[in-house]
Amino acid sequence: MINIIAKKLLTNNLLIIPIVVLVIALYPFEAKFYILVKIVVFIFGIAAFIGLPDNMKKEKYTFLVSAIIYNPIFPLYFGTRLIWVPINLLVLYFFWKLRKNMG
Repeated sequence: MINIIAKKLLTNNLLIIPIVVLVIALYPFEAKFYILVKIVVFIFGIAAFIGLPDNMKKEKYTFLVSAIIYNPIFPLYFGTRLIWVPINLLVLYFFWKLRKNMG
């Protein structure tokens, strides 16, 4: 059941959601917005880890690490936006690449 939901989130149209959220997150906003960023990236990161096929192990674990970094339950604090911006760009690239591969 969870695997089916995860695979439905990994469609070309829905993968645009974390991409857009991460692009918007590159700009300064109030802290409440970044909670939304963490939730969205966490959900799609877990979906990618669960829903990707086993022959994509490197990608699966890349998204698992992304989900851990962005998890809203036990949040990681890096202290400054200067650290988050490159992380956001890197994870944005991973989702962009995944979207291209799924399409």
